[in-house]
Amino acid sequence: MFMFGNNEKVTDALWELSEGKSPIFTKGSVKQITGYSNEEIQKKTWFSLLHPDDVELVKLHFKQALELGQSFNLRYRLCHKSGNWLWLNDRTYDLKETNGTYVIEGIVSDITELIKHQINLEESEAKYRSLQNNIPDVLYKEDGRSQMSYISENIVNILGYTPSEITNEMWAKIVHPDDLPKLQKVSEQIFAEGMPFDLEYRIYHKDGTLKWIHERALAIAEHKKKISSYGIISDITKRKEMEKRLKISEDRWTFALECNQDGVWDWNLVTNSVFFSENWKKMLGYAPDEISHDLMEWDKLVHPEDKVQAYSDINEHIQGKTEWYVNEHRLLCKDGSYKWILDRGKVMEWDDHGTPTRFIGTHTDITERKIAEREKEKLINDLQTALSHVKQLGGLLPICAECKKVRDDAGYYHQIEDFLRSNSDIEFSHGLCPDCARRLYPDFIDEDKTA
Repeated sequence: MFMFGNNEKVTDALWELSEGKSPIFTKGSVKQITGYSNEEIQKKTWFSLLHPDDVELVKLHFKQALELGQSFNLRYRLCHKSGNWLWLNDRTYDLKETNGTYVIEGIVSDITELIKHQINLEESEAKYRSLQNNIPDVLYKEDGRSQMSYISENIVNILGYTPSEITNEMWAKIVHPDDLPKLQKVSEQIFAEGMPFDLEYRIYHKDGTLKWIHERALAIAEHKKKISSYGIISDITKRKEMEKRLKISEDRWTFALECNQDGVWDWNLVTNSVFFSENWKKMLGYAPDEISHDLMEWDKLVHPEDKVQAYSDINEHIQGKTEWYVNEHRLLCKDGSYKWILDRGKVMEWDDHGTPTRFIGTHTDITERKIAEREKEKLINDLQTALSHVKQLGGLLPICAECKKVRDDAGYYHQIEDFLRSNSDIEFSHGLCPDCARRLYPDFIDEDKTA
């Protein structure tokens, strides 16, 4: 029984067809479907309204129905009176034979919206397949704890196996033995408790090499309370190898610094937060939780007399005026004393505009060196002061009354000039005193007086 409401859009119409005629619509409103009245259709004929590509197919099925009594169920296109194309589903539901020919009764339905949905779905599925085939990750669906109902083709790119080769039993065999227990545990939880699945673990490629994968999944309750798991698998082997190399490098760097007992700081110039290593804090007598990751922690510890020069050297380097930042300053220890620190660092990262964003450096305790330098400087000053008061010649100095030679400690006599030169820094200039001049040159001196 077909029922047609008065206030709803009619999508079906009943028709009757006998040999040599166009279908005559008997129930429903063909006009609401096509825009044409029954009379208009009879004048134009039904076939003239069909899409050119569909005409021959429709005529063939109508002919076979009339002559051979064959039923049909067709989908074809018809031009609405407005000029838009409709999709119709046309099917027979009764065939009556009269004198060797048949009278056909059928129903035509407007399925335009259904076709649009199908087209959209097909396009969506095509996009999904394209996306799935062009991303490196693998998508899968697991029904229950042991039924892999779907896995994407990309699995062959990661593990070398085709989807048809993948089963839960096989998967358990290729997972690294050390990682299998935790994989089984989280797999149980996703079905038993509905917990999300997020795990990194090792698995063997078909060629025997070991791969790292990151698997994430979510449990979804479907019809009849059936739980299915939808997941994604990513190959993270390269990332893990990089992390391993980075860890080795960091361990070596940390070991070298700790052996040297240096402290490390890592300053984020964008947020102004600073990482201070445990050795950095320990150097000043602080526990790890007593210094926060803030630049002001360092600022408040710098000796007031050293702060201006320290900031000046920092800014010089940040502005690119120096290759390295190097500064010596005093920092306040927890016990109230000050330690001398050799602070060295370098900008290591910049943003897209060339502005420095990361500044890394080390602290070295040079207090003992500074104390030794001060003691050395004081010793030198004290020695210079003492030497300035030392007399090189002193005591009784024997001189010959006749020749005026001087006797040294060994008993030898020397000209006084030679003796003084060898025992002091004295230098001599020679001339005549007045008495010697008159005695040696009386005539010259007398003439000079006369004149």
